[in-house]
Amino acid sequence: MPLFLTTIPSLLTGSGIKDMWGSVLWSWFGIALFYFFPVKISLVFQKRFYRGFAVICVIAVVVFIDSQASRLHKYGHFDGKLLVQKINEVRQQPTAFVAGDVWLTSNMNFFSTPRSHVVWDLKKLEETGAVLLWNATSEGDQLPERFRKKISTKILTQEVIILPYIKFTDSPPYRVGWAIVTPRNN
Repeated sequence: MPLFLTTIPSLLTGSGIKDMWGSVLWSWFGIALFYFFPVKISLVFQKRFYRGFAVICVIAVVVFIDSQASRLHKYGHFDGKLLVQKINEVRQQPTAFVAGDVWLTSNMNFFSTPRSHVVWDLKKLEETGAVLLWNATSEGDQLPERFRKKISTKILTQEVIILPYIKFTDSPPYRVGWAIVTPRNN
């Protein structure tokens, strides 16, 4: 059942399964609980359990389909490989360190070769240098104040990266703001 619940929605929507989701790691948790803590269940309770389980499954599928259909501008609908390619083209080298928006930095980490390291301590970026990433659609094209307040070395804001959506091609493209933090010794 966990394998079914993981693959069928993906097959129906064509979205593919992304191993970086991590949610599949928890899909066997309920089965493990019943295996390690067996419980004798009366027939009446068993019928209620199966009915309740069926209702929860239907609700989960409806919520998943609704979220895919109604939230057209989800992060996952753009090409993460294209993001990495565009940044590396400008920098003319692989990106070693990234910071900023969680989903964008995760895409950089996941699709980069060698993998970029996600840095959460912005002060550390002054030593290593890095690429800062933010959602320019919601935060604007200019470097957000939250970065300026915490980083004292030189920050070079770059031209916004425009990423078309993979499935919703009639939607406005996703806009990624980014900047390069120069290390203190440069």
